[in-house]
Amino acid sequence: MKSFSLTWLLRAAVPAAVAVFALVGAGPSAADTVACGTTVTADTTLKADLIGCPGDGLTVENGVTLDLNGHIISGSGSGVGVRGGIVENGTIRGFDIGIEGPTGVRNMTVHGNRVGIVITRPRSGPRIRVENSTAIRNDDAGIEINAGTRNVDVADNRVLFNGGDGIRALSEADGGTYTNNLIKGNGGDGLNIRRAFSTVVGNTARDNGADGIHMSDDAVSGLGYFIASNLAVGNGGLGIWSWIFCGNPAFCIPPVMTDGGNNAASRNGDPAQCVNVVCSPNRGLARKSPPSEVSSLLHPSLSQP
Repeated sequence: MKSFSLTWLLRAAVPAAVAVFALVGAGPSAADTVACGTTVTADTTLKADLIGCPGDGLTVENGVTLDLNGHIISGSGSGVGVRGGIVENGTIRGFDIGIEGPTGVRNMTVHGNRVGIVITRPRSGPRIRVENSTAIRNDDAGIEINAGTRNVDVADNRVLFNGGDGIRALSEADGGTYTNNLIKGNGGDGLNIRRAFSTVVGNTARDNGADGIHMSDDAVSGLGYFIASNLAVGNGGLGIWSWIFCGNPAFCIPPVMTDGGNNAASRNGDPAQCVNVVCSPNRGLARKSPPSEVSSLLHPSLSQP
């Protein structure tokens, strides 16, 4: 009987020892070492979902990449899903803010939050890119660029059925580029840019509750706006409203707003379709623009930190 017990214990101990060894050898980047509220200080790939975080999900230090690896981080209606860092390849849902203050976002889905993605940082710094991601069915904006946050590129995203504006850029979020996004079914404007010098190229704004693309500013610094090759169809207000004017000619350096052409609009609620932008009813004129062309269209001032 004693021999049997010893043999059984040894057999049981072998796989347990192997499992411990494998866990130690796997390094600290596995989800076994992160939990809700953790600060991530090195590049990390999740190995499992993080479900039902009572406050914040994860905080990621600058220069660090969090790869969700197809997994979900979910909350309980408060806090921030992921704060800071580069975030990629997964889903965040059920927070007050899905992602806040990242230095990059790619291949993400944010849904069921109050706001999907909020880009915020001090006034200057290297460019931040939000790309190939989906912001869907958040209560307010899908993507928001906070006031004073410059040099943000929002490209190749799907911004769908959010309760407020699809994409919202607040005052002095200058130097932004908004390219090749599908912005559909949002409760407010599809793309709402107010007092933030920007380049808007190759977007499709469909079936939003207010204007498809709304740009308004009393410009004084002369950095300017550029708009080209956008399609606006079936929005509740105008297809494209570009109300950019020079409030103080002594300080403005023209051109304040450049219509780059190839914009198209039809079936929008306001019969004017577009204001201060020439729009064709022929949707075939609105086209996506390759990255090389978008870069060539940027006003030189908009590419500076």
